[in-house]
Amino acid sequence: MSEFTILPLSSIVPAADNYRRIMDKKSLKELTESVKHKGVLQPILVRPVKGNGHYEIVAGHRRFQAATVAGLADIPVMVKDLTDEEALEVQVIENSQREDPNPMDEAVGFARLIEMGAHTPETLAAKLDRSVGYVLSRLRLLDIPEAAQKKIASGELPQGHALLLTRLKDKDDQKALLKAMLEDTGLTLAGAKEFIRRHFSMGLADAYFDVESCAACPLRSRNQVELFPDLKKTDECTDRECFFNKTLGHFENLLEEKKAEGFKTFTDPKDIHPLISSDTKATRAITGDKKEADWRTEVPRRYKSECMKCTEHHAYYLMVTEEYGGKRIQSGEICLNRKCLNKMQHPEQFEEKASASGPNPQNLRAKARECRDRFLLSALPAKVAENVTLQKRLSLFRLMDEGGYRTLVGDDRRPPFMQSAPRGYMDARQLYNLIARVPESSLDEVYLAVLQDLMAKTDTDVLLDMTEEAGIDLATEFVMDAGFLNSKTKAELAALVADLGLAVTLTGKEKKGEIVAAILALDLVGMKPTELVEVCAPFNPAERASRADGQQVCDICGCGSNDPIMEGVKWSAPNVCENCKETEGLRVCRVCGTYEPEAEAQEHSEEWAKPNLCADCSMNDPALAEEPVEAAEAQPELVEA
Repeated sequence: MSEFTILPLSSIVPAADNYRRIMDKKSLKELTESVKHKGVLQPILVRPVKGNGHYEIVAGHRRFQAATVAGLADIPVMVKDLTDEEALEVQVIENSQREDPNPMDEAVGFARLIEMGAHTPETLAAKLDRSVGYVLSRLRLLDIPEAAQKKIASGELPQGHALLLTRLKDKDDQKALLKAMLEDTGLTLAGAKEFIRRHFSMGLADAYFDVESCAACPLRSRNQVELFPDLKKTDECTDRECFFNKTLGHFENLLEEKKAEGFKTFTDPKDIHPLISSDTKATRAITGDKKEADWRTEVPRRYKSECMKCTEHHAYYLMVTEEYGGKRIQSGEICLNRKCLNKMQHPEQFEEKASASGPNPQNLRAKARECRDRFLLSALPAKVAENVTLQKRLSLFRLMDEGGYRTLVGDDRRPPFMQSAPRGYMDARQLYNLIARVPESSLDEVYLAVLQDLMAKTDTDVLLDMTEEAGIDLATEFVMDAGFLNSKTKAELAALVADLGLAVTLTGKEKKGEIVAAILALDLVGMKPTELVEVCAPFNPAERASRADGQQVCDICGCGSNDPIMEGVKWSAPNVCENCKETEGLRVCRVCGTYEPEAEAQEHSEEWAKPNLCADCSMNDPALAEEPVEAAEAQPELVEA
């Protein structure tokens, strides 16, 4: 039964257990101003309080508060008898139908209704006309750290970002993710998901233990699809502690099985480290899986037939170590007889000698190769110098060898002549023999193709220094691209338009993509904002070296006297180092540092009062020209910085 009436404000009290704690002060102020002028237009919902004649607010707390501040004496109400469960349900429904309900208020309200037994997530979702995932996402917000809940309530943390915290069980992991989201204000939702994948997720497909026990775990990604639909095709675990313990349990069981079979086992890191160290000559880490082998681990040739049966020298180990980022499980196998392993892997090194004093066949082969190599290095250079084709093949080989072409796997960077080569790694001889089959007439074409391909791996500042000789004038030819424009914010694009005086009209309502399209439609040749002018500036050796105060700077190479690479280098003048003087053949004034190629200086010898004194310095101070040459040469060669 319900009744519409007018009640004095003094007879109405707020609900003692009102779950809504967060109100927008600005909107409340606006509502108060409206109430002052127009009154309360929509009745609030109240229920009688037994025993004292008062009424408790069920819905309309903001209107009641605005009426109180506005100084009204009474307020229109709808009186209705409601139980606690019914009152809470009305409050929750009324709040959820608002335009922008606070997620944390909703979370508290939903949780109370379910705790009372009035609803399940499914029935509540139907009552609210929302999805079950919507209700569950609000409920999960109550499980995240309190600091994060406050950030959601204040609007500082987007709900989508905050909900990702519920994917993690460990509180420290939650705090680390929250810190990353708050410090990196530009972290997108996709970026936050990738952060979880890289730092807190373990792939169950690669798990050592039986994952059947994880079938219903709420922290398994495939069980969170209702909240995170993008996890439908993933199978990851975000409970790192549980994953660690199950993995450790798997290896502990395996170690016990090997121990029961008679194999030696080790679990103390102090015992294990010396046995698997690459420095030890008595033992060696081994494995039967080639995928697990590296330079520290060997795969015995007769692993299955001999090593797996050798309980005397075949051992297993398991240890847990503390490393950066947490604990790490290390498990593996050890051969305790390195000598036996070496004989198995390299039998040719242990061949019996031909006689008691006869040479070792291995040594004979090594010495023969050395003799051959000495002959090749003495005979080939002269022949290559006479053979242009060989010069091209050798240059092409060196270029491709340094460029990483021996480790190419796919077809995306393979030159046509390499299409028939086997995939994966190839040795140097394989690469050269492919080059040797290239027709002589095609060598130049192949060389240029490889060279252009490798330009993408060249230091881009070096490419900048090539532009002048290539005939590219960055001052007049450079053009901004879409990538540069898209990297800017709308405000930065507006500043760029103003800075360059571009014919683009901005009202402030355009989308970023529209601004970029409008700029790209213009003729942008030669137009550069300040940051592009700086990075497109040509090489200036003097500016590069002048960043350290009090040092000499060579006008030619740009090196400063304080640079580590110039240690011990003499200076013939304050601005020309001895290296450049000798290399360029310069005549250098010992006073001002002016330099001139020796050939030109000889032609204009009258302009030089002495071999190391220019005419200008001589005219400015005639006394310098009168100094004996010996005195001039006695000047310090290095002017200390």
